[in-house]
This record gives sequence, C-alpha cells and structure tokens, in this order.
Amino acid sequence: YGRMNERAHVVKMLRSIRGPAESLRVIDIGTRCSCCSGWPDGFVNAVVSDIRYDTPGQRTRYACDSDSRVQVFHLDLELPETWEQLIQHVHRHGKFDVAISTHVIEDLRSNPLLHTGLLSRVAKAGYLAVPSKFIELLDGVQPISSGIPTFRGYAHHHWIFTPYDHAENMTVGSAKVFFVRKG
Repeated sequence: YGRMNERAHVVKMLRSIRGPAESLRVIDIGTRCSCCSGWPDGFVNAVVSDIRYDTPGQRTRYACDSDSRVQVFHLDLELPETWEQLIQHVHRHGKFDVAISTHVIEDLRSNPLLHTGLLSRVAKAGYLAVPSKFIELLDGVQPISSGIPTFRGYAHHHWIFTPYDHAENMTVGSAKVFFVRKG
C-alpha cells in the first residue's frame, strides 16, 4: 500500500502493450485528479473523480479541471445513475483503451461489482490494484491517535480482495469484518 502513488510500474506495463509511438487512451477511475495522482504529464486522457469526497453541495475543483488535455467526469462510483455523462462520452468517442483503478474498490461501501462493471463498460482493457490482503489483516497498520482503538488493516476499507485464479483473472472479494482491539 505504501507504493500506491508510485505509478512507474503501471506506466511501464501499459506502454509495453503498445509501442512507444502508439498512444493509449487512458482513463483513471476513482482518483481525485490526474495532476496530483502521480501520472506522468499527458499519460491520462480522462479522470473519473468520485463526488462522494466533495464537500456537500459544492463540487471540488482540481487543477486538471482547467487542463484541456484531461477530460474530468464527476460522478458517484456507487450510483450508476450518475454515470450518464461518462457513458454518453464513450458512446460518442468509443471505449478507452485502458481503464486504471488503483486503490479505489476497497473503499466502496456497496457492491464492488458495480465498479468493475463500469471499467468494462468504458474501456477495452483494465488495470485494477488493491491492497494486499495481508496488510488488511495486519494489526496496527494505522497508529492509535487520541484514544481511537487500533484496527486491523485500514479502517476506511470495506473489502478485502485476493487473487483466486490467475489464469482466468479471477479475484475474490470479501466484505471486511472490522476487528478492533482495546488499548
């Protein structure tokens, strides 16, 4: 999880799919902003910003909102009825080559299949990264502060994922049961 903002390995992998002369149309789903999420300049063509993190009644403005090279879609990843602008864009311009979603799906409170379904609706291929299940089961990942008990893993994560069958690209997701210990 410590490398979640380190994107060099993802960029290298995606560039190996196509030659350096060929460009990929890339959408990052769930990051707050392409310019502050660690992507090289010009690598991401579009960003889906999850409005659940905005101040109620006021949409957060990001630097990439004014960058004409990056299309920004503001929607709620857990409410398919908010996806219309993005779906219409895909109908008009075709699917993106790759959808990237790193360290987002474990934060969702409801069905994570909605998120993976969105990836497949808007892109031909995808890259999904989640924290290690071992980190999510480790005691004391987040330090105790002001009397808050220690959780196993990250307190804001609602799901634990583990690869099940690499040949079939299958992953199993389980709702996270929070284990809290006193003191």
